[in-house]
Amino acid sequence: MATSKRFDPTSRNRPRAQHLRPMLQMLASVAIIAILATFGYEQYNRYRGRALITSVLVQARSAQNAVTETKLISSRWPENNKDAGLPPPEVMAQLPATSIKVRRSDQGSVVVITMGDALQLERKVSSETLPANRATLVETANTTLFLQASMQNGQIRWLCHSDSIPPKYLPAVCRHGEQSIE
Repeated sequence: MATSKRFDPTSRNRPRAQHLRPMLQMLASVAIIAILATFGYEQYNRYRGRALITSVLVQARSAQNAVTETKLISSRWPENNKDAGLPPPEVMAQLPATSIKVRRSDQGSVVVITMGDALQLERKVSSETLPANRATLVETANTTLFLQASMQNGQIRWLCHSDSIPPKYLPAVCRHGEQSIE
């Protein structure tokens, strides 16, 4: 009786290329995933940095409102936090900001937001969840964000800008030069 030869996938007699194909497919998949993860991680860090700076802008919102109210009620720009009816700059800020200060400028008033040093922020991150990682904290440490108020056509206009915060971490309203925020 003749024995028929059937293909046996577990046979050691398979051609060499058939043994290597699954391994090459797996290596290619791992390489593709690694490349995608690298780009995704960088974008995620930028997102977290913008979330950190946005949280500071939210803190400064009460200072913006106080400056606006002072100008509309008394027809003058406040010189400092006390004139705007706000607590002292250090009391008003919460990490990651260390100071939210109102000061007078040529065109109106400026809300100056100062970020803390990296070590102080890193301690806060370890004890509480801030939307940032260590690299973001180092890049935004000891930086300043300015919210400039000015009167234009009978309305108060706010401009956001920073010379020290990397643009990749600035929210869209502050990223491309000075833009109006409402």
